[in-house]
Amino acid sequence: MDRAAASKALLAQHTTPRPRMSLVDAMARLEPLASGPLDPAKVDSDLQDAALAMLAYRFTPVDLGALDEVDESRAMATTIAAMPHFDEPHRGQLLSDVLFNFAHPAAYQAIWNGLVQLVPPDEMEAALVEHAHSDNELHANNALSLPYYIYGRSPDFTLSDQARADLENAVRSLEQRPGLNSLVRERLAEVRLPTNA
Repeated sequence: MDRAAASKALLAQHTTPRPRMSLVDAMARLEPLASGPLDPAKVDSDLQDAALAMLAYRFTPVDLGALDEVDESRAMATTIAAMPHFDEPHRGQLLSDVLFNFAHPAAYQAIWNGLVQLVPPDEMEAALVEHAHSDNELHANNALSLPYYIYGRSPDFTLSDQARADLENAVRSLEQRPGLNSLVRERLAEVRLPTNA
């Protein structure tokens, strides 16, 4: 399987549902708040829905190409600023529907600051371990890529010895999986789990 076919097969495994809010509506809700510091009182359920929709359209394969000719920088600025103020249901949706469905793991660089302010370290570890052992190759690949972008950047985020061992076991398990997507197999060689030293 060539790289294009492997990429298509990998992205086809995404589980992000199409957001209830359209991209146009999400951007219209988010952009006006990008001009200054975001007032946490303005992060209501509707704004959180818009931010989740923006994350899905921007980073997951739910609608590839939707942002090709759109300047989403103002909407994304509000989205990142809103993330630390998500309520529990929206945080759960981020973890279950969006975070492990990213089309390109390097995109975690764009949201790491909002992410570490939103998700407690123990909850993040549990989600990483769960998805790293998933049968879904996109989820597993992202769970093994994400630690590089969040650990070591915030003093509150250190990978426990148990989580590190669980993630190392996930790498070994994937390496032995027959028929593993060739891009995932290639990326396994590049996995660098952070140390706490």
